Amino acid sequence: SSSAPLSFGDILVGQSSGAVSLAFVNTGTAPATLSSITTSSGYSATHNCGVLPANNGICTVSILFSPEARQSYNNGLLRVTFA
Repeated sequence: SSSAPLSFGDILVGQSSGAVSLAFVNTGTAPATLSSITTSSGYSATHNCGVLPANNGICTVSILFSPEARQSYNNGLLRVTFA
């Protein structure tokens, strides 16, 4: 588990940011499968993660920010879970 800030810049209500991509690497000795992605309101995620092979299998999760209302989105959450 880790935490790091992502920056999308100033985006107007009804517009979308460019995608911010995160790479996930399976450094374990067994395959890993993405089981869920959860985002806060105003954010969405896509991925190319199927089963990540053991020993450095890699996949990418891309996040978009699309504010739905004029409000603070400073504490958005992205949770990616592998099984």
